[in-house]
Amino acid sequence: GGVLDSLPSFSPDGTKIVYETSGVQASNPEGDGEVYVMNSLDGTSKRNLSNNGGGISEGNPIFSPGGQKIAYTSQGQQTSNPEADQEIYAMNALDGTGQRNLSNNGSNIHDYHQVFSPDGQKIAYVSSGTQTSNPEGDGEVYVMNALDGAAKKNLSNNGSNIYESAPVFSASGQKIAYESNGAQT
Repeated sequence: GGVLDSLPSFSPDGTKIVYETSGVQASNPEGDGEVYVMNSLDGTSKRNLSNNGGGISEGNPIFSPGGQKIAYTSQGQQTSNPEADQEIYAMNALDGTGQRNLSNNGSNIHDYHQVFSPDGQKIAYVSSGTQTSNPEGDGEVYVMNALDGAAKKNLSNNGSNIYESAPVFSASGQKIAYESNGAQT
C-alpha cells in the first residue's frame, strides 16, 4: 500500500524534476504508473502529466536537452497503442499536452530505455520483438526522429541471442555506446 516515487531526472536548467510515481493518491486514483513533475528546490507544484486512466502505466521519464519535451514509456491499451505493448511517447514538459506515440511498432514489440541525442533531434532506444528490422526479436538499439518517430533504424543488429540495452549518446551525438550480452565474434 503507499505511494512509490522513482526514476527522477532533472530538467536541463535544474528547476524541475520529472519522475515516475505509482500508488493511489488524489491526482492518481487508479494508482498505476504516472509521470509527474515538481519544483526541484522544494518539491512543490507536483503535477500528474500523463494521467491516461486505469490500466495504462507510464514511466521512465526524461527531459529533452532543451527541457521542452519529456520522453517516457507507456504500456496499456489506448487509442494510440491498441496492442497495449510498451511504447515510447513524448509530451510537452510544461503541462503534459501533445502526448504522441513515437515508436508504435506493432503487436508484441516492446520499446524502452529511451535517451535523447544532445541536440534533441534523435532518440535512441531499445526495441525487442520480432519485426522486419529484427527478425530474431531480441533487444536491439534503434534510433528515430524525436519529433515524430520517423526514420527508425536498427543500429546494433548483432544476430540471434544477443541482447543490447542502455544506449547513451556521446557528447557530440555522433556515437552511441550500449551494453551487449551474448556470445559474439
